[in-house]
Amino acid sequence: MEIDRLIEKTEDEKLLRRIRNLLLKKVLTKSNACFVLSVLLSCSIGNMTIELFKMASSAKIVDEVSSDEIEKQLTMLELMEEVPVVSTDEVQTEAIEDTSAATVSQEEVQEPKEPDNEEKKEAVLSEYNLTSEQFDVLASCVLAESKAECYQDAYAVINTMYNRTISNNWINYVNNIMEGQNGSSIYYQCICPGQFVVYQSKAYLEFLNQDRTALPGYQAIIDFLYTKNSMHDFLSFRSSSAKAPGRTQFVKGGNWYFNNLTSADRVETAPKESSVKVFAKK
Repeated sequence: MEIDRLIEKTEDEKLLRRIRNLLLKKVLTKSNACFVLSVLLSCSIGNMTIELFKMASSAKIVDEVSSDEIEKQLTMLELMEEVPVVSTDEVQTEAIEDTSAATVSQEEVQEPKEPDNEEKKEAVLSEYNLTSEQFDVLASCVLAESKAECYQDAYAVINTMYNRTISNNWINYVNNIMEGQNGSSIYYQCICPGQFVVYQSKAYLEFLNQDRTALPGYQAIIDFLYTKNSMHDFLSFRSSSAKAPGRTQFVKGGNWYFNNLTSADRVETAPKESSVKVFAKK
C-alpha cells in the first residue's frame, strides 16, 4: 500500500505504524483519537500525514473501550439484527398453551381402570360391613351350595342370600333366631340356623380350606356383591334333585329357585327391579 511505503521513509516508523494500525480498525476511542491527532500534528506535513489524516477523519470515535471489544460488539449486533426478537411474554404464553394442550390430550386418552378382585373385595367388605374372615365363610357357603365351577349357579345362590337381606320376613326371622338386629346382614342370613344347610353340616369347610379365587363361582360372588346387579327375585332354592312345579333352574344340574320376593315384603330402601335377566329353565 502507498501508506506503508510513506511510513518506511520516516524516522518515526514504529510510532506511525501503531497509528496506522489503529486507524485501520476504523474505530477509535477518545483517548486513541487524541493520541493520533497529537502525533500527526507533530509531524511535518506531507503525503504520509495527509493520508493518515484522511483515515483518521473517517474513523468512528467511541467511549473508552478497546477497539477489539468494539469490533466484537459490532459483530454481535450485526448477527442479532438477523434474528427475529421474541418477547419473554410470548415465549411463556406459547409454553403454557403447549403444556395445556398436552394435559388435555393425556386426559382424553386415559380411560378409567377396572378394579381388580382384591380392590373389589375391599369395597365389598366396606359395603356389607364384613370382616375378611366373614367374607371367606360366606363365599365358601355359596360355593358349597352351588356348582362351584359354574359362574351362573353361584351368582344365583349369592343373589338369593342377598334377597333375604331386603325381605322384611327373613330379616325378622334372623333377628328372632339370633336374638339381635342381624337380619339385614348377608353373613348372618347365611349362617343362621335353619337357613343354609352347608353351614350347619360344615360342608362349606371344603372350600374354606382351599384357594377359591380361581373358581368361576368365586368370581360370580365378587361380581354380584360389587355390582348388586340382580339376576332374580327368588328367596329360596333346593338342590338339583328337587324339581317341582313353579320352580326355576338357571343351569342344567343346578339348583331350583322359588318363592319370589314381593313388593309388600321388600324393604323400602331396596332396589325394586332386577337389573339383569338371565335365561332360566322352568
